[in-house]
Amino acid sequence: LFLCLPVSLSVCLSVCVSLSLPVSLCPRVDCPILDLLMVDDELLPRAGEEIWCHVLSRGGERVSVTAARVECLHHVYYKDGQITMKLPTTAEVRSHAQRSLNNLPLKHKRLQEPVPYQVAVSTRLQQVLREVMEEGVPTPGQAPPAPPPAL
Repeated sequence: LFLCLPVSLSVCLSVCVSLSLPVSLCPRVDCPILDLLMVDDELLPRAGEEIWCHVLSRGGERVSVTAARVECLHHVYYKDGQITMKLPTTAEVRSHAQRSLNNLPLKHKRLQEPVPYQVAVSTRLQQVLREVMEEGVPTPGQAPPAPPPAL
């Protein structure tokens, strides 16, 4: 996914990259409705459970989603210099990508006026982003603030 964020959120984006865990939420078993970014130590949502999140393309509007299926999109294959799980083959990666594209609704794939795919952040990640923004975003020529300590 490509997220288009204002320059002022570049500091927040680097925080998101280091803290977030992407999850796909599906209203039906085979059809994703949105991807949810969460802080990496948050509990994964469960199927059938109501989840409150903030949709990025709607200015952070808070919405409720109840997913029939929840799929973790982040898998750690390499950590601390060690392989943590068997790496998928090229054929497995290709097959997974093809399944994902096949399950994506046509409205997101059409060439003429596609509907943007929704990406949301959890309430906790929204709070982290807000705190980072309140600390101040550097102006051009000013050094950025020090990165947050590792969790």
